[in-house]
Amino acid sequence: MTVLTTIPNGASNKDIRETLNSVLARILALEAGGSSTPTPTPTPTPVLTVSVAGIGDSVMAGEKADGHTAIGGMSLGSGVTVLNTGVSGEPLTTSLDRVYWGSVAAARSTTTTAIAIVQGGTNDLADNGGSLSADRLYAGATTPVVAALKAQGFYVIVATLLPRKAGVFGWSAAQEAQRLSYNGKVRANGAGADYVMDLAGHATMGDAADPTSNMALYADGVHPTAAGQDALAPTYAAAVRAVAQAHPTLRPYGVEAGNNLRFGSLANMAETGDAATGWTYSATADTGYGPTAGRGLGAVSLAAGAVGWIEMVAPAVAATGPILGLQTSATFANYDTINFGVYIDGGYNGEGAPFDGGPTILSAGAPTTRNGAAFAITAGDKLRLRRAETGMYAEASHDGAIWTRVHSFAGVGSPLYAVAMSPSSAATARVLKPRFAVPA
Repeated sequence: MTVLTTIPNGASNKDIRETLNSVLARILALEAGGSSTPTPTPTPTPVLTVSVAGIGDSVMAGEKADGHTAIGGMSLGSGVTVLNTGVSGEPLTTSLDRVYWGSVAAARSTTTTAIAIVQGGTNDLADNGGSLSADRLYAGATTPVVAALKAQGFYVIVATLLPRKAGVFGWSAAQEAQRLSYNGKVRANGAGADYVMDLAGHATMGDAADPTSNMALYADGVHPTAAGQDALAPTYAAAVRAVAQAHPTLRPYGVEAGNNLRFGSLANMAETGDAATGWTYSATADTGYGPTAGRGLGAVSLAAGAVGWIEMVAPAVAATGPILGLQTSATFANYDTINFGVYIDGGYNGEGAPFDGGPTILSAGAPTTRNGAAFAITAGDKLRLRRAETGMYAEASHDGAIWTRVHSFAGVGSPLYAVAMSPSSAATARVLKPRFAVPA
């Protein structure tokens, strides 16, 4: 048999047929031998094992979105656990309080990467009528919340603020200018977040699209609809994936430096606790009010930008006491030197009689306001003085989770010194975790 490698002119039909049959046989043999080019195996997407905490306002909480949230719709697999702590109407300064007290720490894994997404700030701007500057919001809330979350072991994602429709909920041109300025600060990332999630730059939901009049995406010009939340979900997922892949191990965590204030001098008060958990102070003697009253005086001067609080647990309130205060003088005499204070009104020495069971406000050393009708104190309730960048507040709580503002102080200056005093060891008044942090 003649097998041709080429078929010359004049070849016989037999030669042509045999040559074609030979070529076909060789092709079949090659295919049977498995020597064809293999199909590439796709690279698998890494499986994420992280815990994620969402901190923010109604956008994080999914208000107006029929239960949809962007953080809940990330679809990152069963290895990703999510705790959404968003609260409708919450300003970022209040979110900061919750972070300081550790309310988001439940989402922190002790073995794998923990990520916190900070989405908030629009309520701070909305609640202050345009008078709150982006500088103050970023320095007074965003920067310390990033530092506190890092100290608690989280890698931190900070989001820019979504657009708001002019005039809705009183949104003004001045507030819009501050929103834009704030977003610029978030993008510049002076707070040192691990990732900036630019929601305001989103192609569909962000500024350039001018979407707030599209009711399919924004229910009322402010709150994303279910479709709007779903549109944001891939952006959340991309942020979490990027941080998780860049930081595959647990961030070391401890206590933020300067976050727990320790009283520098004590009289008739016992101190327990440590730097990691904070200190607790209890009266040890029945002294009555005056220069020798059981007290702890903070030796630390609080800078103008210091944020945080001092807090106490109420004893049985058959008589007045204890007093919790901040003062501008480093020298403590008695409650007359307290500039900003709160105590339980029990009608001591005729003050506040009849007893109304509510917190009494001290301003410049004098009782000025009683709030029993607004908040009746019982044993075990908590009182605190909270200082945020935008003001000083006296607040009360039955459970330590929901706080009622009973007074707002004006003219808060610097420096400030923390004071706690109680006339009676029988009252078993305790000052819990006086905590302040100064933004970097």
